[in-house]
Amino acid sequence: MRILTFKFIRDVLSRYYERAEIEDVPKIGMREFAFFIPDLKEGDIVERHISFTDVEELRKYLIDKTPRDAYYSAAYYLEPTLEMDRKNLVEADLIFDIDADHLEVEKEEIFVCTRCGVKESSGDRCDDCGGELRKITWITPTMLKKASEETYKLVEILSNDFGIPYNELEIYFSGHRGYHVRVTTEWVRKMTQPERKEIVDYLICRGIDVERHGIKFRGDIFQDPGGGWGRRIFNGLKRIIEIGEYRNFDFLSDNDKKRIEINKERILMEIGEKGFSLLRKCLDRGKFMKIIEKSIEVSRVHLDPVVTQDMHRLFRLPGSVHGKIGLIKVRVKDVDELRSFDPFEWALLPFREEGKFRVYYSPRFNAGGDTYGPYQNEVVSLPICVGTILVFKGLAEVERK
Repeated sequence: MRILTFKFIRDVLSRYYERAEIEDVPKIGMREFAFFIPDLKEGDIVERHISFTDVEELRKYLIDKTPRDAYYSAAYYLEPTLEMDRKNLVEADLIFDIDADHLEVEKEEIFVCTRCGVKESSGDRCDDCGGELRKITWITPTMLKKASEETYKLVEILSNDFGIPYNELEIYFSGHRGYHVRVTTEWVRKMTQPERKEIVDYLICRGIDVERHGIKFRGDIFQDPGGGWGRRIFNGLKRIIEIGEYRNFDFLSDNDKKRIEINKERILMEIGEKGFSLLRKCLDRGKFMKIIEKSIEVSRVHLDPVVTQDMHRLFRLPGSVHGKIGLIKVRVKDVDELRSFDPFEWALLPFREEGKFRVYYSPRFNAGGDTYGPYQNEVVSLPICVGTILVFKGLAEVERK
């Protein structure tokens, strides 16, 4: 990284935190804070086991130190500044993390030489000049849409199945590829780690017995699944049949697919009302159970189980800048806003003045209502909020005016 780029990063972060809206952190004095501080020689230096008395003290730290990433603990400690085994855990928020990188969605991976620009190669060095080759995963609208759909699914289950009111579910764009959901309800904060694991098992549908939910290959007596997982599996199966997703299943023969297609409307009428008699006639037992497994897969929540189970987990500070892309972790107003939330519109840094950037490579993308790129090995004038994205992604350096 050039010195000019390093100074630019620190200046942008300092200016942002001077005016940023930092949320009031509940019981801030009982939280551990951790930061990644940019250093030109050492890379990022980790500072943790830090505590603050109020948000203004935290803001002063952010302005002075300009961390690339800022976190605080989901846990409440009696002694947050001590080592882990001496902190004395009291309770912890329940945190959920949904990251598009863990979802089945096509990713745009770019290999960029810092001398030549974008490359096809996937090695460590450029085939043409021997320069460093970086692998960059670009965030696409498809990835963000998939992440928002999973978050919507999570919030609906937490509300409908666990009885947690919407106003006690805090939804955040993580600042990068997904969303965080935090539950601060008092009885939830007091949950033990094994209890949190049970919630995860329920959400990801680990170890489910489908027959207990009225899903059987043999027998003509239909059992209404009621709510919960039974109803979700039924709805997932309806979706698979309705949109024709079964046509992509390689475990089904052409004849299997043809039989389903011919009887499609009648199968849809039966599911959830009379059972699966017609679908079972189209398939043998093994294939029927596999299509049920596919229904479970589309119905379960694809989240990071470790984050939810770990009571000591660090949680990215709302209102802070994400060090991998230069977007802000922002609160999503409510579950309905998830459907239209655009991070490249609502999570941009508030700097629209222009600067000059040498861009190694950039795909075409939309930000702040305008379209940018594609660029390759060229100097361009960009709004600071847009140039910061490319700089933090490692795709650009700052040029002198």
